[in-house]
Amino acid sequence: MSRALLLLLKAEGGEEGLNAGHGIETVAWGDVMSGDTATGLMRLGELRIRKRAGLFSDFLKHTDNRMAVHIRSAAVDWRFSYGAPERDEELSVADLFSRIPDLKQDYSDICSTLRYIGVNELTYNRESGFRMTVNKERFSQLRAVYEALGYEITEEGDKCIVTCKTEILKKECPQFIHTYLDKMAGLIPWLFIAEPFPSGTRYSQLCITYMVSYILGMLVRYYPTHWMALIQGDRGDSMWPTINRAQQLVEHSYPELVAEMIRDASATGHPL
Repeated sequence: MSRALLLLLKAEGGEEGLNAGHGIETVAWGDVMSGDTATGLMRLGELRIRKRAGLFSDFLKHTDNRMAVHIRSAAVDWRFSYGAPERDEELSVADLFSRIPDLKQDYSDICSTLRYIGVNELTYNRESGFRMTVNKERFSQLRAVYEALGYEITEEGDKCIVTCKTEILKKECPQFIHTYLDKMAGLIPWLFIAEPFPSGTRYSQLCITYMVSYILGMLVRYYPTHWMALIQGDRGDSMWPTINRAQQLVEHSYPELVAEMIRDASATGHPL
């Protein structure tokens, strides 16, 4: 599905112009998973991946790491590009899972560090800039991060008003993320703001879901003993509910995200 999307988005050339390989590689998974199976399962959050030349790098380039934002409707209200990350950073499973609100129901049972918060209201125009309203108490974990990026934060009762000028927004756009398993009225994805990834990079929802899919595929393919232990409820299986929900997220949301990208790119004049 990813390759098909790229062939639609590319201005010219066919499949022969796409790089071979996943475009992501595992980083020392054997070290993390060595020893007894239970210990390996309890360290799943430490598994790391790294971007390399391949399908994922093509994906970042041709989708332009483009984020489609739903503010108040099932249609796309706002879209922009995060651009391709400058460095081939390493990301852990915990880095990803802690920024995906669709996993909260299960991941919060085993990890207290969740790096996102729901957005109550959001507006933007070039003249007045960016304005967002969030819950003050919940935003406390992200407040210092966004203040350091140049955002101004004021308090009104139990709310925080987060603002910045257009120049700051273009340079340090928030990391947005939606829920696709849980939707408002069953139709509208809930909007969240997350902490940027460790090196300061941001990824579109499509790219984040691609990385999650890669991790699940590599785990089941190359560590079948650990996978079977997970699904059978063996010792150390605390991550299984989150892994299971992540699998549901990929299966449910990725086709929807691809279709959304095609519709929105067509509507906004992207070369298809």
